[in-house]
Amino acid sequence: MNDSQIFFYQMFGRVVLFGLNHQPEFDPAAKTNGCFSRVDRIMRGIEGAAADQRGGGINAKLAMFDELELALTNIARTARCIEEDEPGFAQKFRLPDNRTYGTLFIAADGVLGELNKTGVAEKFIAHEMAKDFVPRLQSIRDGIAATQADEENDGRKGVRSTALIDRLIRDGNKEVRAINAIVHNKYPRDSVILREWDTARHVERAHHRTTSAETTPATDTVPVANANANANANGKAGGTGTGTASAEEVIPKT
Repeated sequence: MNDSQIFFYQMFGRVVLFGLNHQPEFDPAAKTNGCFSRVDRIMRGIEGAAADQRGGGINAKLAMFDELELALTNIARTARCIEEDEPGFAQKFRLPDNRTYGTLFIAADGVLGELNKTGVAEKFIAHEMAKDFVPRLQSIRDGIAATQADEENDGRKGVRSTALIDRLIRDGNKEVRAINAIVHNKYPRDSVILREWDTARHVERAHHRTTSAETTPATDTVPVANANANANANGKAGGTGTGTASAEEVIPKT
């Protein structure tokens, strides 16, 4: 998630906590309890979408490439030992000078081609390499290939997850606006609770500005240009450039 999405997620958490702290004060049949419950469900949805964004393919790929490099290094070292009795033998198992993921992957294919020739693997096994070192190397190579394919799928999945998070945030802001109206109706003169609620519904901004779900317009338009113009005008007038913006100004329409 980006910073804006995280800040809205944190705001939803404070709203849910406010609801839990004041639950006995609300009529069980009132709309308020349903709003708090929906915000909580929206948070769970955001968490699930964020987990899909992160994925685990990259870390798995890095681990497999480390394993591949170690295996190829051991094979190359053993090949140099065998070369003392068979001149030119080690040349077929040399590691690439520039060790990148791509060159190591290509080198693995070449080494496997040599090891699958009759009698070659046995020479390495005679030097205490594991009897299954060839199928093990093949398994590492195939695992990397599968992970690369998964990364492409994860990229597409991440785009869909980002759009889902944006939609969930808009849904959450709708619920918070409803709660905001109810809280002000229920506690019109309770300054302590109203301050507590204002703190809960405020959203931190990356540029040291705050906003709240109350100011979010009930529309799918994105008045970013107007918000920027207002911010610039404020900055020229007061020298700070601070202001407020709505949720729709930071969460793009999807």
